[in-house]
Amino acid sequence: MTTHSKLDIATEQLKMAVVLLAGGGDRFSAITLAGAADVILSQMLLNEGNENFSDQLMNKDFEKTGVRPKRSEHGRAVNDMLMINALKHMNPDDSDFVDMNLDVSALATVSKAVANYSMLAGRDTEIVQAFRAWATLSSEADRIIALAKRE
Repeated sequence: MTTHSKLDIATEQLKMAVVLLAGGGDRFSAITLAGAADVILSQMLLNEGNENFSDQLMNKDFEKTGVRPKRSEHGRAVNDMLMINALKHMNPDDSDFVDMNLDVSALATVSKAVANYSMLAGRDTEIVQAFRAWATLSSEADRIIALAKRE
């Protein structure tokens, strides 16, 4: 038996999510892998006493509304909005179908995980640099962003 660090696990999951997204591969898998990596990365940041991406979003909402949701409620709402939970779970009363914009959810989910990874491991890491380069240079990224703005 071999011991694996949670950071290494999340890193490999995120690498594959970026490869799938940037390479035009399976968006469902990109979302699921990035979502799993993000859970680990988010908690690792909290364990170090740092804010994660969700905390930053909650702080911005608090500045605008004066209301701060519970972290668990906010996290669940974001995961539901990105359809991460719908792709990972099936409850007895759930529909057999998922309505979603697959490209937008994939880009947003991978972006969220990359943001947390960047806060944890740094902006100069290979994954962060590769994702940023793809997002900057890719007409596919531009197309997805334009789609999201229309919705």
